Amino acid sequence: MQVTNVSSYAGVAALQSKQNTDGTNGADFFLEMEEEADPIAAVMATYDLTNITPAEIDQLVDELKAAGHPFDENLLMLSSRGAGFRSHLAGLAGGDYDPHQRVNLVDLTQDQLAMARRFEDPTESIERFLEFLKVHDKGEALNADAMQQRLMHESMMRQMIGARAG
Repeated sequence: MQVTNVSSYAGVAALQSKQNTDGTNGADFFLEMEEEADPIAAVMATYDLTNITPAEIDQLVDELKAAGHPFDENLLMLSSRGAGFRSHLAGLAGGDYDPHQRVNLVDLTQDQLAMARRFEDPTESIERFLEFLKVHDKGEALNADAMQQRLMHESMMRQMIGARAG
C-alpha cells in the first residue's frame, strides 16, 4: 500500500493503534475518523435532506453554526427554507404553515433552479447551494464520485487489514 500524505500516515497510525487496543474491524473507525476530522460533515450526516422538516432545517442551521460553519451564502439559503423564515412569510401572506411537514430539499432546490433558468434569472447562487446540498446529503453516497471515493477507502482498509493479518 502506498501512503501519499501526512493525513494518510496519521490515519493509518491511528487505525493501527485502534486495532491493537480494542480489536475494531477498522472500517467503522475509519468512518468515525472522517467525521471527527470534519465536524460540518458530521452534523450534515445526521440529516436526510431529501426528507426533512423546516423545523429540522432550523435545527441543522444552528448545529452547523455551532460546529464552526460560517454564516455564508449556503447557510443563508438553507436558513431561508427553515421554519422561522417560512412561518414569517406565511404570516405576511396570511396563509397557514406547517413547520413539521417533510420536504425534499434537494428536489425543491432543483425545481427552483429550473424555474430560474426558464425565466432567465441568475442561477449561480442556486447552483452553488444545490451543490452544497448534494455534497452533504446522506443520499450522496449514491453519487458516482462519492461511491468511487468510498471504494478507494474500502480497498485501502482491506489492504491494511490484510497486511496486519499476514
